[in-house]
Amino acid sequence: MRHSKLKRRTGTRAARITPVLSGAASGTAREADFYHYPGAAGWSTMTPDAAEVEGAMGVYLGNALSRLRGLERSPANHAAAWLQGMLPVPLFEWLWRARVRAMLRRRERHVCKLQTVSAIMAAQGLQRVDLLKVDVERAELDVLNGVAAADWPRIRQLVVEDELLRGSSIFLIYCVRGTAE
Repeated sequence: MRHSKLKRRTGTRAARITPVLSGAASGTAREADFYHYPGAAGWSTMTPDAAEVEGAMGVYLGNALSRLRGLERSPANHAAAWLQGMLPVPLFEWLWRARVRAMLRRRERHVCKLQTVSAIMAAQGLQRVDLLKVDVERAELDVLNGVAAADWPRIRQLVVEDELLRGSSIFLIYCVRGTAE
């Protein structure tokens, strides 16, 4: 939809989106290996942890299959949902773990340029960031360390997928900067 049509319909300005071909990090390294899982893109990361990914994917698949939500409605997924209900739990878990391990073996390694959030803000000429969302699979704290103290007041809202608390389930942390009004 064009910007002018969006503004007329909603009364708000459309955001200007500029892709940045870079990973966000703390600034201690200029590049890093990035591991992409073609069969499980949501778990692609710079800090692979096969055991953690296997466990998280298992929970996701178990929940998704039980309701067929978040999965395409393919014959394979319907069959997997049927098997989940028919097989003993240990056998079904063994099957999905084998499937997850097969998906993780297909990972691709890419070298990725890294920048800090502050460097990206400066390069883009951003005076304010309305929403900074950080979801980087076990490197959230590294990204947050890449925000200079002087830039924090310019970030209005922050959403972080919480894997900072080891051993916890995945949570989203949402923060809003208060106003002085």
